Amino acid sequence: MTNPRWSITWFIFAIISLSLPLQGKDWRTSRTPSVVGGLTTTGIGLYCLAAHKNFKSTEKEDPIAYARARTIFRRLFALTILSGLATAIVLPKQASDSTERATNISHHKELTVNAPASTTVIPHAKTIERKPNGVATQRDQLLHSVRDANENRLTKDGLSLITMIGDVNTPTHDGRLPLIIAINNGNRELLNHCLAHDAHVNASDASGCTPLTQAADINDLDAIDLLLARGAQINQADANGLTPLCAAHELATVRHLIAKGADVNACHAPESRDPSTALSKAAERGHIQMVHFLLENKATIDAKTKALLPGLFVDAVEHNKFEAAACFLAHGVDIKTLNPNPLAAAIQFKKQRAIAFLETHGAPAVR
Repeated sequence: MTNPRWSITWFIFAIISLSLPLQGKDWRTSRTPSVVGGLTTTGIGLYCLAAHKNFKSTEKEDPIAYARARTIFRRLFALTILSGLATAIVLPKQASDSTERATNISHHKELTVNAPASTTVIPHAKTIERKPNGVATQRDQLLHSVRDANENRLTKDGLSLITMIGDVNTPTHDGRLPLIIAINNGNRELLNHCLAHDAHVNASDASGCTPLTQAADINDLDAIDLLLARGAQINQADANGLTPLCAAHELATVRHLIAKGADVNACHAPESRDPSTALSKAAERGHIQMVHFLLENKATIDAKTKALLPGLFVDAVEHNKFEAAACFLAHGVDIKTLNPNPLAAAIQFKKQRAIAFLETHGAPAVR
C-alpha cells in the first residue's frame, strides 16, 4: 500500500477511543459509552476507507485482488456504521436504567420509619415516590405478573425466578414495593420471601398504602398476622392518611385488628378540619354492622358520625337489623325528630317487625 500514514493514524485513533472508558468513568451511570462507541466505530470506518483508498494503486496491477479487497472493506465499513448506531441507541437506555436503580437503592437506604406509640394521634408513614419517567424492567414485569402462588409459581424450567427480585426494598419503576405487590396479588411465596429478607413493613409506596393497610383493605387476615409478627405498627397511618382500622372494609378484619390491639379511636390527620376515625369511615360507607360493632367497643362519636347516624338507623330498621338500630338509639339518635317518620314507611310496606320495634321505642304515631 502507498501512503500508509492515513491507515496508521485512524487505527491509533480507534485504539485511543477504546481506552477512554477506562479513564475513571462509570459506564453504567453515564452516557460516555455512547460517545466512545460512536468515536470508535467512526475511527475504524475511516481506517477502512483510508486503507481502501491506498489499495487503489494495486487495481491495475492485480484487478482480482483489488475487487476482493474492495468488497471486504465495504462490508467492514457498513458493519462499523451499524454498530455505531446500535451503540448510540442501546447504551444510553442501559445507563438510564442503571441510574434509576442506583437512585432507588440510595433512596431506600435513607428510608427509616420510626415506630409510633399506640396513641390516638397517628403520624403518616414515609412514602417512596413514583418515578414518572421510569422504564419497566424484566424484574418489574415479573413482580406485577405474579398472582396466586398455586396458579403461577415463581419457577420456570426448575429455576426460581424469585432470585431475579434482588433487593426487596427496591421499588419497581412505578414506585411499588415488592412486599405490597405480594399482598395485593395474594402471593404467599413472594410475601414470605420479602419478609425473610427484611422488607420494610411500615413504609408506604407510590400507591400510598403500607403493607398493613393493604392487607386490611383486601381482608387478608393471614397477611396481617405475618406483618404484625415482623413489627408492623397496627395504629400507623399510611401516606393516604388511613390507619389499618380505617382501611378495613370487612367487619371480620375490624374484629381481627381490634383483637390484635388496634386503637378504635385512632385518628389520622388530626390537624385537618375533617379528621376521620374508623367509626366515621364506616358510617360514610354505610356499613351498619361495622358501626354497631365499633360503638359497642367504645368508639367515640365525632360530628361526622353524629350527622350520619340517623340515616344509618333508618337503614338498620329497613333491613331488620334491630340490634344495631337499638344501639344507634342508645348513642343519640332521636326517633321523634326523624323526618320522614320511618314508621310511615314500615306501615306502608307492611313490615310488622319494624312497626313493632318503632312503636316500642317511641316513634310518633302516623296520622
